[in-house]
Amino acid sequence: MKLALHKAFRQVGASQQDADDAAESIDSAMEKRMNDKQSHLAKNSDMYTVRTEMAELKSQIAGVRSEVGMVRAELRQEIALVRGEIVTVRAELKQDIASVRGDIASVRGEMAHMRSELIRWIVGGQIATIFAMVGLIKFVHP
Repeated sequence: MKLALHKAFRQVGASQQDADDAAESIDSAMEKRMNDKQSHLAKNSDMYTVRTEMAELKSQIAGVRSEVGMVRAELRQEIALVRGEIVTVRAELKQDIASVRGDIASVRGEMAHMRSELIRWIVGGQIATIFAMVGLIKFVHP
């Protein structure tokens, strides 16, 4: 393009130096203008790159959300299992506590029976002692 401009300036009577300077000036101005016009294209390509990366990030976020959902579901299942086990253990503990309470009631009954037996023996022993003392007193003092 510079060569065509140079020839055109030479044909209209410009000197070699003027034709070179003018052709160089016009060529650099056109190149600058083309670069300026294409600079938005670079920005658009940058935007396209950013959009592509954002789309990839969105898909990754969706993947992470999906994984979080699966982990939540697994945790809910685990929590349900643990709750089931807790209910089972509570039922077993209630049965054990009821059994222990029954044993305690049985021991209390036995202790009450033993206490009444002990009181009978003590009273019987005291009565026997009194009769033995009365008998000795009558024997010694007829």
